[in-house]
Amino acid sequence: MRTMMPAMPRGIFRERDGWGSQHSVQVRYEDGKQLGMSQADYEAKQYAPGFEYLPWKDDYEARLEGRTGRPRDPNQLAKSVVELATLDDEGLAALRRRKPDQRNDG
Repeated sequence: MRTMMPAMPRGIFRERDGWGSQHSVQVRYEDGKQLGMSQADYEAKQYAPGFEYLPWKDDYEARLEGRTGRPRDPNQLAKSVVELATLDDEGLAALRRRKPDQRNDG
């Protein structure tokens, strides 16, 4: 018979000065609940991943929303798709040459 180890709570993201004057970590428990705790408590409990490997809250939320900048307006996104579909070969080549920070993110 194999014994299953209970899942350890896991850090989700870290937040600057989220616990008084100390950084904090949002932790997800096996039952799905999420609670915040200070960086010191998180490190003392040796939860994974290590504090320095957790994304900052802003980065985590951006990833959840599939963005790296401001929220996307669905109408603007649809307009962008239509514009992209109507580009000729020269326009597509120019778009591919642009750096990510030069692209319109919506």
